[in-house]
Amino acid sequence: SVMNGMNGAELKAAKITFRDDNGREHIFQPGEQIRLPVDGAYDLSVTSSSDAFTPIWRRALFSGAKRSGAPTKLMMNARISCSNRIRVILSWAERPRDLDLHIFSESAVGERGHVYYPRKGRWIMGMHLDVDVVEGFGPETVTVDVEPQTQYHVAVHNYTNDAPTSTSGARVEVYGREGLLDSHCIPSVGTGRWWDVFTLNGAEWAESNTVEAIKPRNTIVRRCPAKRTKLKLFGVEPREQGCEESLNEVFEGEEELLQDKREKEAVQMT
Repeated sequence: SVMNGMNGAELKAAKITFRDDNGREHIFQPGEQIRLPVDGAYDLSVTSSSDAFTPIWRRALFSGAKRSGAPTKLMMNARISCSNRIRVILSWAERPRDLDLHIFSESAVGERGHVYYPRKGRWIMGMHLDVDVVEGFGPETVTVDVEPQTQYHVAVHNYTNDAPTSTSGARVEVYGREGLLDSHCIPSVGTGRWWDVFTLNGAEWAESNTVEAIKPRNTIVRRCPAKRTKLKLFGVEPREQGCEESLNEVFEGEEELLQDKREKEAVQMT
């Protein structure tokens, strides 16, 4: 299926095309079972009849039983018109049931921000969690208005921990005004509930608006990456708050949202 990466809604008016190395195209509609004639590598493209979405292009490998494929969610990103805006989209497989996208920020004067599930729908230091998913696949989406004097740290937490983080098939994509800028696939080795994905330098982004501002880290770790590095991004010792390994801390005014998430998970377990 093809999903709107901004709100998780299914997009019916889309076209999925697989092109083999001989130029032959195999076209499918969202929800249609994908059957390809031979194993191998294909160029995959997803387009929408609406100009509001950025087309997807990627290389896909099909082999054996996966040729006809289990249902897969492909995320389309709404076009971005601002040069300082990016959108970070997390998607994953069926298990673990719930992965959470976290973005930490710190300004040059030591002001810190942290966007994740209890803060959905709120702008915090130019960051906004648009979509939070608790039942597999994603997407989880954060829009960021990048500030020149701010550093950003992107990480993913295995909230339910009902399968190893390394087997989640997680992917983090970064979109800007020109479309897809960068893509990160979770490593297949490593132990821990955190995936330390990348950092972004606001000053470099303001200067070039290119992937050179994104510094991959791409490791699975046991502790919250922002706590491990202490977010000393400008040499300022941060306040010890907002990032704890177990994520059991309840922030002021957020207890109801956390309880709602726990109740949803309880229903899924029954």
